Amino acid sequence: RAVSDWLETAKSRWGEHFLGMYYLDEPGGKQLDLITDWMVVFNADNATDASNQFNDKVSESVDWFRSGYSNWTNLSLFVSDYALYWFDYKAGYDTVLAQFGWNYSRQLNAALCRGAATVQNKEWGAIITWEYTEPPYLSSGEQLYEDFVLAYQNGAKYCMVFDSDEDYTQSILKQQHLNALKQFWEYVQDNPRHVNPISDRVALVLPEGYAYGFRGPSDKIWGLWEANNFSI
Repeated sequence: RAVSDWLETAKSRWGEHFLGMYYLDEPGGKQLDLITDWMVVFNADNATDASNQFNDKVSESVDWFRSGYSNWTNLSLFVSDYALYWFDYKAGYDTVLAQFGWNYSRQLNAALCRGAATVQNKEWGAIITWEYTEPPYLSSGEQLYEDFVLAYQNGAKYCMVFDSDEDYTQSILKQQHLNALKQFWEYVQDNPRHVNPISDRVALVLPEGYAYGFRGPSDKIWGLWEANNFSI
């Protein structure tokens, strides 16, 4: 069918609480880290060429999914990533969730995702991911609470947590994390957000197509080229 039966059932069942669908995973980060099975740009003449290839291939997949499930009507697409948020939005995603985890800077990722969303008139959020590659996976409940508050204060529309072990067989949330979620909900009720107008903000604008990872001075550009003087 042009419109998925599952989608129609979901809309009917959850109404306004049905936010949209999550499609693919980390397209920007997997390209940057050259994860072969998922990267889409293998060779490029320059950053602009790489940008065009990435946009063409990812947007083709996004459009295929969007048209197949909703016939282009009323379907918001989500994805999470840890780099290259600007290019995820350019490829057609409505909402990108910046991943808070590992040892990456929360503030930097929030700023990169927020900036890309703001300029392209899209939504953004944060998703708390693993801090460790083995149990307990997540950091403490206190850290989870602090991450959520940081995302909220920075303007995130969505705050989520990735709740699965490595084999996708069980929850990894402990009571301390559930307590943190409750504490965050109470914080939001008591602290209405005041977002600074765009005119009061400062932006760092990169050259067109310049997909730098920002995870350190030696991170790569599109995964294909080493950092240069501009990167530093």
